[in-house]
Amino acid sequence: MFAAEISTEQNHNPSGGAQVREAELALPTVKVYTRHKRNCPKRDRSDWARCNCVKWLYIYRDGKCKLASAKTRSWEKAERKAREILDAFDPIRQLQLQLENKSNGRKSEVEIRAAVDQFLQETTRLNRAEATRAKYSLTLSRLSEWCAAQDMPVTFLSQLDVATLRQWIHSWEGAPTTRHNQHQRIITFFFFCMEQGWTTENPARKIKKVSPEQDETLPFTREQFDALIEATHFYDSRDPRLAGDTVNSRRARAYLKLLRWSGLRAGDAACLSKDKLRSDGSLFLFQKKVKGNGPVLARNCCYTSRQSDASGDALIGRKACVVCLRNHAFGPKLSKPAAQVKVRRL
Repeated sequence: MFAAEISTEQNHNPSGGAQVREAELALPTVKVYTRHKRNCPKRDRSDWARCNCVKWLYIYRDGKCKLASAKTRSWEKAERKAREILDAFDPIRQLQLQLENKSNGRKSEVEIRAAVDQFLQETTRLNRAEATRAKYSLTLSRLSEWCAAQDMPVTFLSQLDVATLRQWIHSWEGAPTTRHNQHQRIITFFFFCMEQGWTTENPARKIKKVSPEQDETLPFTREQFDALIEATHFYDSRDPRLAGDTVNSRRARAYLKLLRWSGLRAGDAACLSKDKLRSDGSLFLFQKKVKGNGPVLARNCCYTSRQSDASGDALIGRKACVVCLRNHAFGPKLSKPAAQVKVRRL
């Protein structure tokens, strides 16, 4: 039908036929042809598709022609490649393909709420502490609420880019330490999403975290330490007749004095064994930490038998503390949690 119309138009208007031929030549063209081997029986037919010879492409555009290998021996694959090249020459077709790809990609995307639910289920499966799960739940619920409250709601993970996430982080309030910890929880959430294949990058990691503010831990004053020692006499009231001379009271006093004079950490003091005390009344502690393939000396402390404060006033002697430890502190060793409970009760 189309060929008949062209031929009719050419018969009535010879100049019009020339214009049609020029228009056809101006259109981009991509055709498949076969480049036969010398021993191919169909060597004289370049349009033969069923032989095992390499297929080539004839590309014509803007008055220039080019010959390129399709890098296949299949006529069907060569035709698909020819259509892709021809579509690349058409801007309208390119826009249509982009819209189709975006629509198909959007169908496979994961919603933020679904990702949050699965992350919280994973923290429960891994037996994370209840306080940890509550913090993650609070932070991620704030993220979901903020995304839903935007003028253009943020629904999918792919929409949470660096700029969008930074906008939410700027809305945070609270102390620097609180914001630092919340930022770290968001980083952990996006790492989980990357492991599941829902996103290819961690936008939260590209935003610098606020430096946490940590207050300096000051030692107890002399009055505070005396009050703690005094509280040990009322610590165990199960037998009022002993008036603070129970086993638990003596162990609590020994534990506090050990912390005061040795400078040990709470866990080290609670788990200290009797063989760490030397015959001269000094205390020796050797710790090993595995780093790499061998042990590392973490601390080697040796304390003298007598201490004095900054003003030069003599304080309780080492021998008195050692006697106290030998008499009361060494039965069954305290665990670190048990020691912490005792200190909090004091």
